[in-house]
Amino acid sequence: MATSAVIFLFFASTTTLPPTASIQQAYREALKTENQINKLILLSKPHVSNPLAKAYLATGYALEARASWSPATKMSKAQEAYSLLNQAVKAEPNNEEIRFLRLSFSHGTPDFLNMKSYMADDKKIFLQGEIKKHPISDIMWSFINHSNLFSAAEKATIK
Repeated sequence: MATSAVIFLFFASTTTLPPTASIQQAYREALKTENQINKLILLSKPHVSNPLAKAYLATGYALEARASWSPATKMSKAQEAYSLLNQAVKAEPNNEEIRFLRLSFSHGTPDFLNMKSYMADDKKIFLQGEIKKHPISDIMWSFINHSNLFSAAEKATIK
């Protein structure tokens, strides 16, 4: 019994967790400056097995799509972002941060891309959480206040 505990501790200690705070900071910077998007991607990519890191990687691709002048690049990056966001949500369906990232992405896409089908579900899960507890709560609040997705009544009840 003691041997299995030692083996478990060894494997648990060698598992690398994503540097979430660094990735979130890179996201914050990438939202402000296009030349920081690659940093977000580089920090997220090695941890793609983690659903939250995967969602941030997807967001990096979404920001690349937004920054691109090429319609083909915009489309391919948006499709890649949407696919990764869907995978992240499937892996952690109740993670409000992942739901927020997909919601904000979907909200910003044109209707003809058909990437808005999960918005109602994402909004519902996102609103169930306590936004003030998230490290990116200021970005979440800004999105809530500047988008047309939330009614005045919803804004008043958001935690």
